[in-house]
Amino acid sequence: MTDIFPKEMYLDYTGVIDFTRKKELITRLTNSLKGMEINSGMRKRMVYVLEELLSNSHEYYKKRELPDEEITLILELNENNELEIQLSNTVLKEDSASLLEKIELINSLVDEQLQDLFEKAIVSDLTNNFGGGLGLISIRMKTGAEFRVDLIEKNEFQNILNLKTILNLNI
Repeated sequence: MTDIFPKEMYLDYTGVIDFTRKKELITRLTNSLKGMEINSGMRKRMVYVLEELLSNSHEYYKKRELPDEEITLILELNENNELEIQLSNTVLKEDSASLLEKIELINSLVDEQLQDLFEKAIVSDLTNNFGGGLGLISIRMKTGAEFRVDLIEKNEFQNILNLKTILNLNI
């Protein structure tokens, strides 16, 4: 089946994520945006969201001693001038339920509630390593879009988390 409104690919990456690779991916995104008519505030928001997603994966892998795990990152522009951002990465099964609960909570909140949760997460992050919350909250605040989540079993110890958000470039 042919897509009537094909998506324009801005970034497609599968591989290990580390500090150097994160910088390279952000540079690739920045370069791919040069021809687009997007205001600087939106460009900054796009880079921020990408940086947060990549940092979350990198930090999780480091913390859980999964340095060789790969991510898949896809950024596409759809027919509504929205940037669809999809990140797939490995999560330990023991972490999956709590991560899904955090995402459900974040998705259920409106702006003021998100701001309150963000402020609580900052304090919590400094005192007991909230992990996976602060970055997701800030991404949700920057995009204004709920996360779409899919969890797929990888093996008896790990799942693949597919996380998708949308950034409306018409704002």
